[in-house]
Amino acid sequence: MAKKAKKKGRTGKPLQVYFPDEQRDQLRKIAKERRIPESEVVRAAVEVFVSRMSSGQLELGLNTKEE
Repeated sequence: MAKKAKKKGRTGKPLQVYFPDEQRDQLRKIAKERRIPESEVVRAAVEVFVSRMSSGQLELGLNTKEE
């Protein structure tokens, strides 16, 4: 069985995420205005999020208390 060829420019592992309709509409609008794919908008947002979380600039209230 032949291996699937990777598409040029794609690295890493795929991740499926579901967005509420309102957020998806906002992503589409941003992508269209900037003339970039929606996936690039999401990757950029994740990069900012990870950077801020790693540097302690952002905390999430994820209710992680041990009981």
